[in-house]
Amino acid sequence: DTSLPEERVQAFKETAQSVDGIINVHSFKSRNMGGKSQLEMHIQVAPYLSASEGHWLGDLAVMALLQRFDDIGHVIFHIDTYNDEEEHFCRILPLRAEVQSELNQHLANIAPHLKDYYLTLHYHHDLIEIDLKLPDTGSAQLASDKISTRDLSQQLNAALSSTSWFAELTVWQH
Repeated sequence: DTSLPEERVQAFKETAQSVDGIINVHSFKSRNMGGKSQLEMHIQVAPYLSASEGHWLGDLAVMALLQRFDDIGHVIFHIDTYNDEEEHFCRILPLRAEVQSELNQHLANIAPHLKDYYLTLHYHHDLIEIDLKLPDTGSAQLASDKISTRDLSQQLNAALSSTSWFAELTVWQH
């Protein structure tokens, strides 16, 4: 088990980073086992990509590596939305269940009929941004509460502003 030469590692990193949408490749580890290169890397993508899109970019990086180099045996990648070699976070933020519980408490007061929505959480440093997406049924439920999406957004932002983890909430309507 030995590391690969630095010029070879640099060629691997450049190939992975050449994929459109990959911002940075870091925490790169390599070794040679049985005549095959074994690679491990962190791939940084934009923070608002879906998990599936970020993973697809990682798959594209692997495909680019396999097409260019014939000695690669295995590639492991980890998707990051920030460069975790430069930025370190230690604050514990609430998980989806806690955020959704807090949101539902406020929705019960602001728009009690609103039950159908999709929730996307964006974890940034020490804050969470929330996207609340309303399907057609959610829009109809909101109409029965006689509240606009703009008013809902303003009231939820005001209600959540007292939490230590909250950054911003945006309401999206189909």
